[in-house]
Amino acid sequence: MNWPQWTQPKTLHTALSAQGVNIYQHQQQLGSISQRVKDLAGRQADLQDSVTSQIQQLTAHMHQFFIHLQIAQTAPPSADFTDFTDTMSRIFDHTSPATEASRRLLQMHHHNR
Repeated sequence: MNWPQWTQPKTLHTALSAQGVNIYQHQQQLGSISQRVKDLAGRQADLQDSVTSQIQQLTAHMHQFFIHLQIAQTAPPSADFTDFTDTMSRIFDHTSPATEASRRLLQMHHHNR
């Protein structure tokens, strides 16, 4: 019997072997891709947790900011102004006891000199 070339046992064996190698390589690639997808999903979960934590921290800071803002709005303005003027006076007061003492020492005279 005369079989077509592609149906010869040796040709079929070679073709099936090549397909087996291709299937094995595809399985390896698919396994690698699956592992990468799992790793990516894990990193995504970590990133979501991190973002959630940062949002919670920001929310807490904003809450504290609004509390301070409300306190500042309810504080009497005279108290703030008094604190401000006292601080400015201390900063720009150029007559300290040491300065005054040194000025008086320089003004002292010894026996009409």
